[in-house]
Amino acid sequence: MQQLFTPSAVSDLQALVSGNAMASQYEHYINERLRQGDTFYTKLLTAEGKEAAEAALTQWNLRDRRSDFAATVAPVVQSLFAMHKAEVGLVKVVDLRENSFYPRCHGIVNPNKMFVYFNQLSPNQQATLPGATDWAPNGRLGLKAVTLKAGLDRDFRVAAELGLVLALRGEDYQQRKDGFVVVNIALNGTTRATSIEPKLINNGYLMYQLGLLEAEQTLSRSESGGAVNDSSVGFPGALNYLANKLPDLAQYFAALAKR
Repeated sequence: MQQLFTPSAVSDLQALVSGNAMASQYEHYINERLRQGDTFYTKLLTAEGKEAAEAALTQWNLRDRRSDFAATVAPVVQSLFAMHKAEVGLVKVVDLRENSFYPRCHGIVNPNKMFVYFNQLSPNQQATLPGATDWAPNGRLGLKAVTLKAGLDRDFRVAAELGLVLALRGEDYQQRKDGFVVVNIALNGTTRATSIEPKLINNGYLMYQLGLLEAEQTLSRSESGGAVNDSSVGFPGALNYLANKLPDLAQYFAALAKR
């Protein structure tokens, strides 16, 4: 990967795939961040020994499924590239506008572009594909799009986030027509969820028609973010369900590439 890598075309996915740049960074993360410095691991190592520290690290990983999430990024990106090769236009590179509220990967220097796949197959096209039960547009998860932000951090190491844009759900767990939840997955297995729901401001459309507002000014939004859990994603057991089903997303995309 070039030193100042930023995507300019979908073909740049090839550099990420062929260079194994999307491989899990989980082991590197725990060796650099947790096994050094003032962390729960080093404190336990000093107080109770290596066995206790390693047991706590295992539980920490199992609780958030970090190593599982980190391992899923590369297969999904590989299948995205396969879709691009099969049909140009399915995957696009877009610019994130300065005023865009879409979650950014703050670890990337100049993260102003990202790869996007918009999930919009008709029911007849998706019904027989592996993984469609969960990952098709009308599947259990209500997958709307998949995004990938990739580049280098300030230490010139690869940084990336895979974004799963899912349906926003109400308190009854039913999918809402508007709004979305973005589950971002970093190469080290760190995850976070951001929900965004648009709201039409009072008299906004009228003011737009009268020429008093620009179209974008007619909308406001409510936004919340935090850990990936039942509340943020919108259904019970969300974190484990996503971790268990993510390998199927790569299979779903691979099947799309062959259809």
